[in-house]
Amino acid sequence: MKILIVDDDRHIVELLPLILENEGFCDVSCHTSPKAAFAALLSATEAFDCLILDIDMPDINGIEFCKQARNIPAYREIPIVMLTGRRDEETMREALMAGATDYVTKPFDVLQIGVRIRLSAKLVRANRAMNSLRRAQEIEPVIPLGKPHGLTREEVMNIFADELYPPKKG
Repeated sequence: MKILIVDDDRHIVELLPLILENEGFCDVSCHTSPKAAFAALLSATEAFDCLILDIDMPDINGIEFCKQARNIPAYREIPIVMLTGRRDEETMREALMAGATDYVTKPFDVLQIGVRIRLSAKLVRANRAMNSLRRAQEIEPVIPLGKPHGLTREEVMNIFADELYPPKKG
């Protein structure tokens, strides 16, 4: 999973990649400048799978960054995690209304951030599986996707099968 971290706190951009690497996420890009990060977002040859954004940053705050990212087709459905010192309900609501998927407050617990990003990775895999089903649907319409009760319980469970029943090693 390709992750973009945007935080003007240098300690966060140094610490978070180490935490994520321990969780198995090694493809991490960090920026302390929201403008530079947005330029990286636009120029990426392969879209990022997850964004982790601080809210209080110079130039572009994280909520505005989130809104702008959601206007880019490649970033409409990806997980966006807000990582911020703001704990008030109004800011949280504003972030979620802007398109944030999750909201974690600083100081954060290492275990908590790991769990949140692993959940984001599951969401990325589920979205990819659904998109694959949609592409297959275009070739050979079998499953009435997008309609109530279009997917059977078994088909939905198969999307998460690797999470529920990981392959045995050895």
